[in-house]
Amino acid sequence: MPSTPRPVPTPLLWRVWLAVGAWAAVSGWALSLVGWLGAPGYAASAVVGTALAGVAWRDEWRRAFRGWRKPWRRAAPLGFALVAVLAIAGGALHAPSNWDTFWYRLPRVLHWLDAGRWHWIETPEGRFNFLANGMELLHAPLLAWTGSYRSLFLPNAAAFLLLPGLSFAVFRGLGVPSRPAWWWMWLAPSGWVYASQAGSVANDLVSAVDALAAIAFALRARATGRFNDVAWCGIAAALLTNSKQTNLPLLLPIAVLVLPALPALWRRPVAALGTIAVGVLASLVPITLANLLHTGHWSGWSPAERNFVPVHPLFAVVANTVILLVHDLLPPWVPGAGALNQAAAGMATAFPEWVRGFEFFGAVPTSFDEAWAGPGMFVTLLLVPFVVARMGRVEAHEPRAVDRITRVRPPVFLAASAIVIASLVLLAQMGCRQPARYLAPYFPLALALLLRRPVAVGIVRSRAWQTAALVALAGAAGYVALLKVRPLVPARALVAAWVGAHPDHPLSRRLRDRLGTDGPPMHPVQALLPRLGAVRTVGFAAVAAGEPYLWDIHGGRRVVHVPRKPDPATLDRLGLEYVVLDDLAARYGDQADGLAWAESVGGEVVASAPMDLAAVRARRAAGGLPSLEDLAYQRSRDGKPAVDNFNLV
Repeated sequence: MPSTPRPVPTPLLWRVWLAVGAWAAVSGWALSLVGWLGAPGYAASAVVGTALAGVAWRDEWRRAFRGWRKPWRRAAPLGFALVAVLAIAGGALHAPSNWDTFWYRLPRVLHWLDAGRWHWIETPEGRFNFLANGMELLHAPLLAWTGSYRSLFLPNAAAFLLLPGLSFAVFRGLGVPSRPAWWWMWLAPSGWVYASQAGSVANDLVSAVDALAAIAFALRARATGRFNDVAWCGIAAALLTNSKQTNLPLLLPIAVLVLPALPALWRRPVAALGTIAVGVLASLVPITLANLLHTGHWSGWSPAERNFVPVHPLFAVVANTVILLVHDLLPPWVPGAGALNQAAAGMATAFPEWVRGFEFFGAVPTSFDEAWAGPGMFVTLLLVPFVVARMGRVEAHEPRAVDRITRVRPPVFLAASAIVIASLVLLAQMGCRQPARYLAPYFPLALALLLRRPVAVGIVRSRAWQTAALVALAGAAGYVALLKVRPLVPARALVAAWVGAHPDHPLSRRLRDRLGTDGPPMHPVQALLPRLGAVRTVGFAAVAAGEPYLWDIHGGRRVVHVPRKPDPATLDRLGLEYVVLDDLAARYGDQADGLAWAESVGGEVVASAPMDLAAVRARRAAGGLPSLEDLAYQRSRDGKPAVDNFNLV
């Protein structure tokens, strides 16, 4: 019987990935220290880093790609390759649109590059400062060099291509037989949360790769006792912590696995100190120290802002598990989302004390995009036979097909326990309405625990299961091609034709809501840009995620944040001609709406846009204060737009 082909041997590429992440972090902090955070500083740092890498790995580059063609002769690798090509093509053809990135992650990078250094930004929105900044440090050199947002998907594209090899290494190291590990190294990355982010700028995919790299190098370090493997494990763990604070529980299984290999550090003390220094700079430690200095709490969140933490941890574990399962059994587009949300709201009303701390208990989206997606329906259904076998304790009927590595060993048992504990800790503390993406680094590790049973070999040998697996890969490719934010088919044109021919059909409204009928969506802030003209500095006080569109990265226009509570003295000191505001920000400032906010500082609304955004132009009022142009979702007192939407000239 032919053996299952082995995956591409690319440990060097794993180290290159980690080295680039560590370089971006160390360079970001070092260049900030001397005020050179920008294109020239990054270029000089990149030259030095590339030279060092070339010398250190000069004998490994040729070996890194030997045999790379062999796995691609099979259907499963080809299916993954199709998903990868479509996902990366979507990122190359469409501008990024991730909400969190455009709300606070990308703006904070723009502020740092404008100042030439990292700094604590004066802003009413704390997320600009106290959240982990690993992804931002990775984006900063790309943004400085290209002056465009279009290149920011490249780290995600590279991370997606590393998932299969890392998944296989972790599966095998945790005791999964070779045949199931081979199949799932292609299937797990096709999960919607990973495939949807391969062309995106979100940071959950990068977190998953860093987590797998840390576990993979921990397993290698445990087996070899080599200093290099321990060092790379530490770098990967450091990068993992600086992607999201929700990744911190994963330090437990990493520590359990690498602990016996730590004596290797004592054999090379100088190199160990250097590794620790790089790890500290690449980790969450710098941001944590800044948070303690500026806010008094390691996370940066004030007690009043920590809203989405369930008050009943045990209930949260059960509820989040059920919510995740429901989400992963739903199709990519959910026609009955409204009814499901009404049912969830009814449960929340009936049991208010139990659901306290949840952002929106049991929320279901109309479609699963990169913000909502988990492993997805296809991957979840493929796991059903493994779950049934696990629950029924079915044993394998072909003991010869089972690898020796599947025998229970204390390290694997301890690692499995640590993975379960880490997952439970996160589930107990998670009250956000989009929980699946936060578990992206956890899913491959939990999957490894499920696949360890010898019966997994018999399941993946089944012709029916293999056919279903290939259908799942094809479904993932279709899902990626039809993503609303990065469609690869003329979906809008087809929808417009259908709606024109069947305007009253029940499907028409759903298609309009899902894909739209006009051209690529434009952020409302972009509609206000013509009104700004050549102004060099714009004030911003809006809650809407549109600040990056106001910046001219090449120095033509910069943005400064202003208090949401009207403060004429601050506005006068900044000498602003225009300010961007929305109704929600105005209410935070104790004003009825954006129009009232503008009037309170002597401004006048000159333009508005959808989502209550408006523009207020500065003028010299009676008190000599500047009037403001406010880009915000804003409406006048009679409930009508202050200025017709998009009518700016």
